[in-house]
Amino acid sequence: MWIWLTLLGCSALFGGGDEPTPGDATSPPDEVVEEAPRRGKAGKTKRKKGKKGGIKDGAHQLEISYRGGRRGAIVHVPASIANGGGKAPAIVMHHGGHGANGMQAAKLWKEQVEKDFILIFPDGQTVEKKAGWMPVNGELDYNVRFVEALLDEALKRFPIDEDRVFAAGWSSGAQQTMRLACLSSDRFQAFSVVSQNMEFDTRDACAAADYTPRPMQFIIGDSDPKNPWEGRGPEDSHSSPGRIGIQETIDFFVKKNGCKATAKPKKLRGAKVLERRYDTCRHGEIRWLLVEGGTHAWPGGTQGVKDLSATEESVTFFRAHGL
Repeated sequence: MWIWLTLLGCSALFGGGDEPTPGDATSPPDEVVEEAPRRGKAGKTKRKKGKKGGIKDGAHQLEISYRGGRRGAIVHVPASIANGGGKAPAIVMHHGGHGANGMQAAKLWKEQVEKDFILIFPDGQTVEKKAGWMPVNGELDYNVRFVEALLDEALKRFPIDEDRVFAAGWSSGAQQTMRLACLSSDRFQAFSVVSQNMEFDTRDACAAADYTPRPMQFIIGDSDPKNPWEGRGPEDSHSSPGRIGIQETIDFFVKKNGCKATAKPKKLRGAKVLERRYDTCRHGEIRWLLVEGGTHAWPGGTQGVKDLSATEESVTFFRAHGL
C-alpha cells in the first residue's frame, strides 16, 4: 500500500488533514470552508501525478467523456481481488468542497484500500463557478448521471459486482449521495451521508421521484455551522443553497422508507454520539448518528472528533446491507 501512496504523491492524497484548507476570512473560526474551484478548461479535471507519472499498485485513473468534456475518478482494486478474486462489491465515495479532487476523499479511506471491496473516488465538475457536486445549468441530476456513466465504465473495466454497489459522501459530496439515493436508487444498495442537511431542491426532487428507498445512514454534528439544527435559508449562505434542518432531513427519509416516526436514542460506547435506529421500516432501515460537539469535519479525520470514525461506521453499515 505504501508504494501506492508514494506514487500518488502523499502530500496530495493524505497530507494536510481531511478537509479543505479554510479560505474565507468571513467564516466562523470553527467552520471548515469547502474548497474553491480549481479551474481549468471547462469539463477538464486536473490531478497531481505520482513521481513516475502514473498511479499503480491497485490504484487506477478512470476517465470518461461526459457532456463534451472529460471527467474521471480514482479506482482502487485490492490485490486480493485483482489477482483473480472474482467479482467484488464497490463503494463510491464523494469528496467535499467545490473542486474536482477525488484524492481529497481517498485520504479518508487509507486504512481500507486492501480490504475485500473496490473503492471509487469520483471527481466533481468544473463547468460552473460553484463546481464540485453543484448542479450545472440548473440540472439537479447532472452529477447523478455522470456517476451512473462512470459506474457503467467501471463495471466494464473492473471486477465489480453490480448488485453490491454503495455510495457515501462528505459535505457537498453527501448532498450528491442523497441525490443518488433519490434519483439513482436502482444502482446502489445503501447510502452513508456525512455532515450535510438536505437542500431544498434535493428535497423537492426526492419528493417527486419514483424510486425504491434504500437503507440510509446519517452522521451529523450538532455544532456544524454549515448545517445548523434548524436549517438555513439561501440568504444565510455564501456558498450553497438553503437547506432544511437536521431533524427534518431524517424525518424525510424515515417517512419515505416507511419507518416508525420515532426511535429511542442510545449512547454509543465510549463516544459522544447518540445513535437512533429506525429499523421497523418497509424499505430499509435509517440509522442516525448525532455527534455531540461535531462540527463541519469528517469524524475520525484530522479535524473531526476522535472517538468516532465515519469511515468505519460507513463500512460497518454497508456490511450489514450486503457489502
